[in-house]
Amino acid sequence: MTLMILLLSVCFLDQAVLASSQDIEPAPEIPYKGRAWVVEAAGIQHHLKGTKDNQIEGVGSRLSLGYGKIQPLYFFFVNAELLLGPYNIIYRNVKVDYNASGLSLIGGSSVKNLTLRGEATSFGLLAGLGYREFAGKSIGRADYAEILDKTEAVIHYRNSVVAVETSFGVFFSWVKSQRPDSHNPELLLTRNDGLMLSLSFAIPVYSRYRSRVETFRSDEERKEELDKENDDPGPTKVLTQTGVLDGFQIILSLRAFLGT
Repeated sequence: MTLMILLLSVCFLDQAVLASSQDIEPAPEIPYKGRAWVVEAAGIQHHLKGTKDNQIEGVGSRLSLGYGKIQPLYFFFVNAELLLGPYNIIYRNVKVDYNASGLSLIGGSSVKNLTLRGEATSFGLLAGLGYREFAGKSIGRADYAEILDKTEAVIHYRNSVVAVETSFGVFFSWVKSQRPDSHNPELLLTRNDGLMLSLSFAIPVYSRYRSRVETFRSDEERKEELDKENDDPGPTKVLTQTGVLDGFQIILSLRAFLGT
């Protein structure tokens, strides 16, 4: 009889504990931070060519500032860009320098352990889409200017390019683990979240240029204009050219992430 009472008591206590455990709500998941600023410095090998010697070919650089997210499985950023160069491009007998500004969207995912966050080095694939406006102008004569006939020499040259480019590449990253999204003062501080080194290949999906070339007018051309009873056109003439640039760019980039 005593044994039966003891067994019934154990069963009752077990049911009571089970019922009380079912009433306890699971602990809420802790949200983690993933937002970050990104600062980029990049070197670019441009190889874009058009008709009539219009080209953007040479070495340049890029500085950008962006904002986005770095999650354990993926990252994406929206960036504002400033491009310098390529420098000292030769158009006939003048040197031309370029600069550009633009906007871009870049994202990627890790292929190592499927995580971007942690102490170990991660690597993966990235892709991007960018809009850029280039402006180039002549800054001086090239070394071989004296070998050209005067009527072939360029006095001033300007070129404007609008391009939409897509890029693909690989990256290596060293990014710290996420911090809890908390109001703790120590967790609210901006910190260095890590670095990313990438190598990418970009091609234009749309590119149009418009150039303005000022050259000397030959005596024959001036005489023809005067024979038409027009006013003297002067010693120079301006030619406007439009067309498409085709080619590619190779980009080596270093990004630093500032977690917020």
